[in-house]
Amino acid sequence: MNKFFSLIKINLKMMWDMSSKKKKTKGVFFLILMALAFLPMIGLIFVGTGELYDGLLKINQQGIILALGASISALIIFVFGIVYCIGTFYFSTDIEKLLYLPLKPSYIVGSKFFTVILYEYLTQGIFLIPILVQYGIKSGANIVYYIYSIIIFLINPIIPLVLASVIIMIIMRFTNVGKNKDKLKIVGWIFSLTFAIGINLVSQNLSSKAYSSIELQNLIMEGSNSMAAIMARNIFPSSKLVTQILLKSNSIYGILYLLSFIAINTVFLVFFLYLSEKFYFKGVIGISETTSKRKALKDEELSKAIKMKCKLYAYFIKEIKILFRTPIYLMNCVIMNFLWPVFFMIPIFTRGNVGGSISSIKSILNNSQYLNIIIPIFFAVIMFISSSNGIASTAVSREGKNLYINKYIPINSTTMFMGKILSAVVIEFISTIIILIIVYSIFKVPIYMIMIFLILSLEAMFFTSFLGLLIDLNSPKLNWDNEQRAVKQNFNLVINMVASIVLGTLTALLVIKINFESTYGFIFIILLYTILNFMLYYLLKVKGKNILNKINL
Repeated sequence: MNKFFSLIKINLKMMWDMSSKKKKTKGVFFLILMALAFLPMIGLIFVGTGELYDGLLKINQQGIILALGASISALIIFVFGIVYCIGTFYFSTDIEKLLYLPLKPSYIVGSKFFTVILYEYLTQGIFLIPILVQYGIKSGANIVYYIYSIIIFLINPIIPLVLASVIIMIIMRFTNVGKNKDKLKIVGWIFSLTFAIGINLVSQNLSSKAYSSIELQNLIMEGSNSMAAIMARNIFPSSKLVTQILLKSNSIYGILYLLSFIAINTVFLVFFLYLSEKFYFKGVIGISETTSKRKALKDEELSKAIKMKCKLYAYFIKEIKILFRTPIYLMNCVIMNFLWPVFFMIPIFTRGNVGGSISSIKSILNNSQYLNIIIPIFFAVIMFISSSNGIASTAVSREGKNLYINKYIPINSTTMFMGKILSAVVIEFISTIIILIIVYSIFKVPIYMIMIFLILSLEAMFFTSFLGLLIDLNSPKLNWDNEQRAVKQNFNLVINMVASIVLGTLTALLVIKINFESTYGFIFIILLYTILNFMLYYLLKVKGKNILNKINL
């Protein structure tokens, strides 16, 4: 067990580098800024929970709040866990070193599992803590409720993460064979995420068919929190116990449910560690090996292969190839762009009355009197989406210790920066086109509105990309041992997201507050962000080279 705890300690040191006073200060500052960044969302959930409690209290169904909180947080942990687990268990560069040591697979996986749980506590805290605290305040809960809440908060991520880890482990066991391993890894990750989304869709579909409208009405009118357990079970099964623990916290049943919950989580954890002994090494050994086609080129083929190309185009293609060839970058920076259409469609198609939902949205989108509100809201949403992928805001950090090469290649810094910018904009633009095609196909919005959305999207994409690159250029994260740390643990991504969301929201509120006509609102946004984009481009052109040269590895 000493080896296991030593591995946990090493992983924590790698996770939070506190080797110097400067790094400690930076780490504390990072946590404070993260808290401030998510404070508005936490406050919104806290206030919304209070209002929802008051409404549900009238029919004695306030327990639904606990069911939703436990279920949604578990589902989010499960989806994010797939991304974290595949990167931490398989793509971390320290894996190759650990394989040479006399360590059991369960020690390696268990220590890394503990690290992933710490990340998930941060994610869970945003969604679950305000719900638990507000419910406790509103219901006048006793101290036992809060003790149970703390225990649940610590244990709740285990089952979702175990499920995500087991799926990844089994897939990697059978895809880490033969040639083209990177492609198989990516296919496995896509399958895992599709599986996660599919579970949600199927469970919600079954729940809508399990009860007729009359039966649901009777359950609601029955009171006594009769809907809470049903809702928790249908979204994420293990959350049913969490709901019952908190609802029964003032009786003996609460401790019985809690002991059952602890026992079930323990069984899941033991099963996971047992499975790791059987599958992990076979899935991770040789993970870094690659294959190449050995082909002798003829003179004509060689001449064609080294044909002179536009420097901007060549650097753009280089960035695109790195993004697509590196599994972690592809998963976290590229594929996430194309999941947004899925995330937007799930709430619509998982509701009982799909046709009614589509008709309601269609009537709003096709009503010209709402256009002056739709335009700024769409712009704010695109600002959020385009800043969340991290392509531009981690563009320098992804170079890692190879950044020095960029200082010597025969290409000026402005061309290099624009190649990075265009790689972000092109990928984001393609995903936006897919979203708009779906919107046009389902909601039949006018073509002129689609064109408006496309122009607004380009402005937002260039702005977030310029801003993200400038942020990353000023403070790149170059000393990483795992590609995932370059993108997932890069504070520059958070800064760019927060700044873009704030500016996008303020712009939308300003346009709505002034009550611009839709045409003038559109022109105002375009003019404002065209000026801002040119300012950022000029700043990058004038200051970028000096900043790049001052970066020490």
